[in-house]
Order: sequence, then C-alpha cells, then structure tokens
Amino acid sequence: MKIVAIKQSRSGQNIYFISDEYAEYTLADVLAQAPTVPFENLQIVTPKGGQKFVRIKGDNSKVNNLENITITCNDGDYLLFDLNSLYLKTKNGRIKKKWEAVSGDTK
Repeated sequence: MKIVAIKQSRSGQNIYFISDEYAEYTLADVLAQAPTVPFENLQIVTPKGGQKFVRIKGDNSKVNNLENITITCNDGDYLLFDLNSLYLKTKNGRIKKKWEAVSGDTK
C-alpha cells in the first residue's frame, strides 16, 4: 500500500493517512497494520522512548530524492505535486484541476 496524502486537521493533531486506494487511516490504524500490510513509502520508527511514529520514505530514483509532495486543503480535496504537475484532487482520487509545473529555468 502506498500513502498518497496526509491530512492534518489541527496543528500537531488529528493526522490521517490516505492510501492509493483513497481509504483514510489514522496513525493508530497504520501502526496496527504495519506488521502485516506492506507499505511502499512508509517506515515505522521506534525511538528509545518506545512511542512509534511514521516517516515517509524518499524516492530513490537517480533523478531526485524527493517523494511526491501532498498538502491537504480540506476534508475533501488535496493538492499533489509530482515534480511535473500540480493537481487539485478529490479524496477519491478524481482530478479537479491540473497545472503544469514550471521552475523558471528555460531548460
């Protein structure tokens, strides 16, 4: 399973993970599934204190080391930047709007 969006309702709280199947999971759900469900781009980290948390794995391509960047806009829509385009998507994955990405570099 791949996580494509992270929704945060309030600063530091109410974090939800949205999968490539557009299902929503809490942090507790992700931690409970981690031993049995292979997550493509998540790593479960357990520091010495024992409280587990999730870290997004970077993209290992030779072109860059960036993961797709997702910003949640509200409960239904989110922005996804994949280094080529910026998308406004609904929670079920439908594209509402798409903008081509530009850097200002003529190349």
